[in-house]
Amino acid sequence: MKGAFCDFWPDIDSRAVASQARWQGIFAAALSCVVTVVLSALGSSGYSAWCLVDAGLFALVAWMIWTGSFAWSVIGLMAFVGDRAYSVWSGARAPMYAWIVAAGLVICYVNAIKATWWLRRHKEDAA
Repeated sequence: MKGAFCDFWPDIDSRAVASQARWQGIFAAALSCVVTVVLSALGSSGYSAWCLVDAGLFALVAWMIWTGSFAWSVIGLMAFVGDRAYSVWSGARAPMYAWIVAAGLVICYVNAIKATWWLRRHKEDAA
């Protein structure tokens, strides 16, 4: 069995694979939360109370993906893409590696969506 990050685009066909793919979304949301808190504390992204709301949202998304919520995995992807779109709209400049990391995190969120969807569809197999 592979680790959660060894297969970047897993073919979800079992509960074990779905559970591992779900951890990618948990990692992406937790990383989004931590980076938001650290950057706002350092003042590089302009600290405001909205930064803490944003970080709290990603903490909630990580927890809800951990519980297996399909809806919250979709909300996590939408919130992350919305944050990136807002940063472009507001004129914030990011280095190229930040966009590469962001693309990787989008894939992690999509894997969490696939995993939670599979777990939802195969809930009866757990019994």
